[in-house]
Amino acid sequence: AYRHLYRHISPPPDASDDAAAYLQYLGYSVAEIDVLSAAFPPLPSLDVGRHLHPKALYLERTLGCDLKSAGDRRAVPPQLYGARLEHSLAPHVAFLDTPLGTECGLPSGRRLLDDGLLPSLLAATRCP
Repeated sequence: AYRHLYRHISPPPDASDDAAAYLQYLGYSVAEIDVLSAAFPPLPSLDVGRHLHPKALYLERTLGCDLKSAGDRRAVPPQLYGARLEHSLAPHVAFLDTPLGTECGLPSGRRLLDDGLLPSLLAATRCP
């Protein structure tokens, strides 16, 4: 159900194929990119079309994240950009949004960012 999630949408033509330049296009500063790269060394080598752009769209369209906002950018762990979106994160976020998840009072959508829970969810859903 989640196969190729947001991978069919190409990055905008004015976006760079270079990971660091694309992150700047999203709103990250050079200093923020340096911090992200130190925390997640593979980040600068990730493919924009296959990794960064689909994750940015997922953050924006599914979680309501505004990457132009410094607060929202800080709530996104750099490891998310390398995560297996379709197999790990997306199904769990979708479950949190079901009636069962909401009846249990589990946070979903925007609350994952606002409550600072996205790093914990990402760590819990990581495939071995």
